[in-house]
Amino acid sequence: MKISKKELKKLILQEFNSLSTQDNYKQVEDEFSTHSLRMHMDAVLQNLSRMSEVLTQDLNLKRPFLVEFYEEKISDLYNAVEAVEGTAARRLKSGK
Repeated sequence: MKISKKELKKLILQEFNSLSTQDNYKQVEDEFSTHSLRMHMDAVLQNLSRMSEVLTQDLNLKRPFLVEFYEEKISDLYNAVEAVEGTAARRLKSGK
């Protein structure tokens, strides 16, 4: 039997709700979403830390790769962070 992501999320949230002493399903769902966002944020920070380590320690990285990384990928990272920042700013302004 295949379960869609939406169905799986619903099942997990129902399980959280049934295990919780809270009767507020929306609060449990919000906490689940917040936890998920924090996990993604932690993963990004860990990946950036690991990238820094690799750049520092891996002497086998070739100059063409480093040039591409520096000239293209760093700006991609900045753009992605700016997009997340913009989304967060819009949410804060909208009050939602």
